[in-house]
Amino acid sequence: MKNKLSWLLLTVSSSTLPLLTLSATTEATENNNSSGTVSPDFDQFRDVIDKKIKEFLTKIVEKKIEEYKVRSRNLLSEIDNNGDNFAEKIIESLYMQYLSNFLSKNKDEILTNYLNKGIVIVYPRIIANNKTLSEANIDYNGESYTEVKIADSDQYNYEYFIDDPDINREITVPKIVNSNKLEDINSKSDKYFSELEADFDRYFANKEDFPRLDLQSVIDKDGTVNIDKNPETNVLELTVPKNYQDWDDYIIRKIKPRFTAYDLRKNKEIEKEDVSEEEEKPEEQPILPSVPEIVPPATDSEANVDPFDAKIGQENVGRFSPYINYEFYDSINITDDAGRFNQNEEELSKFFYFNNPINTRFEYKVIKLKNVDNKLFADVKIKDTVNNKEITYESEVKKESTKKKTILEQVKIDTVNEIYLKFYDSLGLNRKIDLKKLGNTKILSNTVFNMIFESIRIYNDSSFIKEINKIISSYLIQYKDLSADALYDKVGKDKNSDFRHDIKYLLLSSHFSSYINRINFWNYLSRAYQELFNEYVSFIDTNKDVIVYNIDKIIIKNDKAKAQKAQDKEKIEKVIRALNKDINYLFGIINISNPAEIISEYDEYLSQVKRVQNQFRNISTVTSITKKLTNEDLSNSENITQRFTEAFRNLEINPVKQPKSDLFLLRILGYIILAVGILLSAITSALQIFKYKRNKNTNSKIKASLVLSWLVSALTIITSIILILIGNGGL
Repeated sequence: MKNKLSWLLLTVSSSTLPLLTLSATTEATENNNSSGTVSPDFDQFRDVIDKKIKEFLTKIVEKKIEEYKVRSRNLLSEIDNNGDNFAEKIIESLYMQYLSNFLSKNKDEILTNYLNKGIVIVYPRIIANNKTLSEANIDYNGESYTEVKIADSDQYNYEYFIDDPDINREITVPKIVNSNKLEDINSKSDKYFSELEADFDRYFANKEDFPRLDLQSVIDKDGTVNIDKNPETNVLELTVPKNYQDWDDYIIRKIKPRFTAYDLRKNKEIEKEDVSEEEEKPEEQPILPSVPEIVPPATDSEANVDPFDAKIGQENVGRFSPYINYEFYDSINITDDAGRFNQNEEELSKFFYFNNPINTRFEYKVIKLKNVDNKLFADVKIKDTVNNKEITYESEVKKESTKKKTILEQVKIDTVNEIYLKFYDSLGLNRKIDLKKLGNTKILSNTVFNMIFESIRIYNDSSFIKEINKIISSYLIQYKDLSADALYDKVGKDKNSDFRHDIKYLLLSSHFSSYINRINFWNYLSRAYQELFNEYVSFIDTNKDVIVYNIDKIIIKNDKAKAQKAQDKEKIEKVIRALNKDINYLFGIINISNPAEIISEYDEYLSQVKRVQNQFRNISTVTSITKKLTNEDLSNSENITQRFTEAFRNLEINPVKQPKSDLFLLRILGYIILAVGILLSAITSALQIFKYKRNKNTNSKIKASLVLSWLVSALTIITSIILILIGNGGL
């Protein structure tokens, strides 16, 4: 078998990249206060954080200056001179203008001395400037924050930065080595600033800070004001509330406690996440992984990197608006009082839907409703369902123009979602899209990641949206006489409705002109499998002695029949041949020059992807063990024998059968070529006879031409016979 396997491997193009996941036993490191070492990149930490702080503040200040101006103008435009909210709207409008003015006139100072302006950013600076940390419990503003990281040096502690007598701390764990790596500093600060940006208004423009009109003209309560007219500018102004020097002083003293609370809370949360991730790291690698997820075995440093973590920042995750679900279309309006809703996360979620049918890894939920400018707004939580990271943002609640349009929009989303869930299922994934389960991140994970985001690009493209809207409009006209419920029964409940068919066709055919790295979308995964196959061939060739030994020890020695032993000796060779043919077949399933049959071709495409994926998964289990197994290895609790045997038995030795239509075409082509070959033979024979009769002393050139003609005829006939045999299911 070794000779035969070597011959086979030499006939296939292969890559020399190392692929093997080595089995290793790691020594557990006891966690204590002094464990870990300071990163050699520590001197870069301060510059990294200073740059991130400056970039964040520059971006948020520029954005909010204009945003608050617009909100101020909008509030004025909504004022009803005879309404009850006349004074309230004026105060809110003026205060929004004061917030904008505060940011505008203090812009430069905020960038250099943001703490003095009430914007408290401490935690990132603590972990970036101190080689030794401590853990403490901090009481602030009536709240207790436990397990907070603080600095040993006073100049980088909360008391120093904030200068607030309300901060009380108790050190619980002293002298902890700051073992953060540069990538830790980046990831922790990115999370800190992305969530702060998303919730900035909650801390800076909170409605609780909006001044209240003192109807008795006695300004003796915190936050009560009067409305005056400036005699010089003839513009309405708010009097400065009692006990505040000016509006800057008022704003700073209002926002500072909130930013401080955010910083303390994120200090605890981010550090706790870091500890949890450390605790989840396995202490010992088994000989055979508990779940055969490695496809193929890999040793590269990127093998366990999830492309979602590596390539997506929170800023790239869509901030979708919640739309009112068609079932509640008649009972909810976008101007409703938020107080009428039960502010329970699960209860709120059923009222809304989000236009996110493809990237199902991220879950969107409305967690709170509120009113902003008499409109319904929602706090939306995005959750990464793989690593459970969360972020919240504020968005206006939206409602389609009609209930029927809402139904068609939701059915459209459901149809697109179904297409991609089937794709994920064919890869052995689910709606969480945990790409680490694909195994080889460099090849398959990046490929699937790129395909997902190319599809998202197409789905959000203006030309695609325009075509989708045409379909929706045509069905609204077609079914204008149906009630909303009847429309849902016709296009929603029926999974084979014409509407769903049209959406599927448009989406799938829209990928025909799509290219990723100059490769057509429908061939992109096939190309990845081809690359993976080449690497596997190289890997098996390098490790064939160990692979053959383990197959012999676990499988062949337990075979009872001689015939079975003989088959199993040749199985890996046949599996490689079959897999190569299966990948080649995958290339041609979808006819990229003709989208007419794209829906049925897509189903066949997924079936073949599932077959190829399972084949790689089983090969991985059989070949990923890099040591010759001993009896002791086989007798441990990992059930190696059972799992190895199951994977080996499930390996396919025959390639997928091509469709009968393709085989029929091969037979037809074979017969045509056979006819050409016979005709060419007849002509050659006639010429030979003719030449022989006219001149028996035929020269050497004529003889050579006749011989060549006979050879071409023979090759043509042989080729035709092969095609006919394949077309009949042979070979």
